Amino acid sequence: MNAKPANLSMPRRMLHDVRRLANAIRAFSSGVDTGSREENASKQESRASVLIQSEPKLLSQEKIMPKAYWIVGVTVHDEARYPEYLAAAMPVFEKYGANFIVRNGPYEVVEGAARKRIFVIEFKDRATAMECYTCPDYRAAKAIRQKYSDGDFVIIDGAE
Repeated sequence: MNAKPANLSMPRRMLHDVRRLANAIRAFSSGVDTGSREENASKQESRASVLIQSEPKLLSQEKIMPKAYWIVGVTVHDEARYPEYLAAAMPVFEKYGANFIVRNGPYEVVEGAARKRIFVIEFKDRATAMECYTCPDYRAAKAIRQKYSDGDFVIIDGAE
């Protein structure tokens, strides 16, 4: 039977910190010890305790920032002029590392209502998503978009 192993991956930042801590413990406890096995183990535990106290950041539960998304629904009223918005917005999206996950593909409304065009745009975190939305260049692009369309706009954190 070829069963796939469970995915036991941890966030990259946490994995990096665990490896760093393990390497620091190895380096800290690599001194040559003499004495019994129990004495050496006791000395290594003592060294590790000192190391852990000196590196509390490594063991703290650092907040790993989840990705953030713009979820946008747009109904365009002036198809001929809407490309003006795209021309103004695309350089801003590139500047902030925006990644289009959904770009106006075919869809079915199975509950509620939806706009004619649906977009999901990924950012590295909420701060970047908000910074992009509030920067002067995007505010100028948004003013163009709002002239030629109506929309619903949500910025939301991803699940991590």
